[in-house]
Amino acid sequence: MIPRDLGSKHILLTGATGFVGSALAAAFLNRGGRVLAVSRNDPRGERTARAVISAAAGFGTPLALDSLERLRTLSVESDRMDEVLDREALSGITDVWHCAANMTYALETLEETLETNLVMSTRLYQLIADRSTCSRFYQVSTAYTAGIERGYIKEELHFTPRLVNAYQMSKWCTEQALAHLAASGPALTIFRPTIVVGHRQTGWSTRKPFGYYMFVSAAHKAARRHIPEFTFHIDPAHTPHLIAIDDVVEAATALTARTHAAARVEVLHCATDPVLTTSDHAEIIGRAVGITVRCGEPRSSFDQLINRKVMHNREFAFGRWNFDCSTLCQELGVRRFGVPLTDSEIGVIVARFVGASTPEAELAAATGRLDPKRFDASAS
Repeated sequence: MIPRDLGSKHILLTGATGFVGSALAAAFLNRGGRVLAVSRNDPRGERTARAVISAAAGFGTPLALDSLERLRTLSVESDRMDEVLDREALSGITDVWHCAANMTYALETLEETLETNLVMSTRLYQLIADRSTCSRFYQVSTAYTAGIERGYIKEELHFTPRLVNAYQMSKWCTEQALAHLAASGPALTIFRPTIVVGHRQTGWSTRKPFGYYMFVSAAHKAARRHIPEFTFHIDPAHTPHLIAIDDVVEAATALTARTHAAARVEVLHCATDPVLTTSDHAEIIGRAVGITVRCGEPRSSFDQLINRKVMHNREFAFGRWNFDCSTLCQELGVRRFGVPLTDSEIGVIVARFVGASTPEAELAAATGRLDPKRFDASAS
């Protein structure tokens, strides 16, 4: 895919300080779009600007000053969303990308996770429907709303999945609710990436230990404790569906650039066919952290301790999924989406995550002479 011009687009985006959100904001700005970032606890827009600058640098495409001048931040608390997102604030919005989410898996947090991922999403959609002329609402979900049943997964709503964690449950509920609301509101795209990891060339990520990085972080912890061997209790033959953040961004940008879409409600998987097994990944992670990492039954008390901590992700490291991407390919005008991550690319991604450079140091290198403080909430 090639970069798409977004000069006519004014995009409201949530989650701009997160992994996917910051990467999308940087890409939208780099391709000519205007971005209204809705963030929490960021009255001057400093935290948002820093995250977007860091993401752009992580992609190897630093933002110019004129690009950053098209970034505006609204600091919105959950209980004041109705007050802040008025018709004036939403004037001219053409598209919404809702990336913000509670990523917690633990079932004991289900009520809180539903409040963020379901209630806030539906409130935002209703405000957009009532107060703007937005043409399409993009809900960033997950391919695993299909549940943990393996096999061929179609690009459609799933009505009887077996769900095992709070994040999955909340995302599934949100898909169902938004699809119902979309009967009389803006067109809806449910965008379902698989397991998102860093940039395939630079390795950049926000270095938060979610998803795949939960396993990397566990092995890194073992290495820091000078434990020479570590065993993950997962299927060594499983092929995890990782998707590079740059592939996610390319798909999202091309979708946003569309002038029309065939379906009022569309479900799109963002996935590539995996080739590396969990055993391959264990070897790559082991090389990066300097210890032996295996897949199989826990051998030591440390193995058992860490495997209990990653148990919420273990269900997704057994069996095989095959995610249909035919509708995504049709919308992008391609025969096949993306290419699988290679051994060397995963090596770069893992090494960047466990590297000595701190996020603060990376940000300092990224910003250079740019001062994010100049981009406060009053900027237009």
